[in-house]
Amino acid sequence: MPQSWESILASIQSRQAGVVRRRQALDAGARDADVERQLRRRHWARVHPGVYVDHTGPLTWEQRAWAAVLLHHPAALGGAASLRAFGLRTGAAADDAPIELVVARGRRVDDPPGVRTRRVGAYEGHVQAHLSPPRLRLEVAALHVASVARDADRAVAVLADACQSGRTTAARLAASL
Repeated sequence: MPQSWESILASIQSRQAGVVRRRQALDAGARDADVERQLRRRHWARVHPGVYVDHTGPLTWEQRAWAAVLLHHPAALGGAASLRAFGLRTGAAADDAPIELVVARGRRVDDPPGVRTRRVGAYEGHVQAHLSPPRLRLEVAALHVASVARDADRAVAVLADACQSGRTTAARLAASL
């Protein structure tokens, strides 16, 4: 027996912190009328155009991150947002900070409030699209955050935290640089 679009979307939403793109709903078999019904019944709430969350309350940081990534799909968390997604503290995005994204250099996107997008070359090589949510590689994100740090001590702290966490090494940071 084939799965219903509702069960397919429930599986997608469980992997994406309750957030879903309209395109994902349509690909799962939902119709435009089904999406509108979910919104009208307040089972979903609009976060960005074509991006919805499965509740009507305030969004968590993770839901804001997923919503931003799905809005500009294909996109990935960048800079401090990427560090936060990796679980680092030093240099990581605060709860109320704008969600930083990266997209391929040739793309043009319009950011809503709370989202900042940067275009990068070698997008495919710098992004780990298989992670949830997709994000810049740790080394690239740490080097970016360190490069815009307000002082040298802060820059060193970001890189040291990345190494001390056991997620990367000084050699990998140097190779990425």
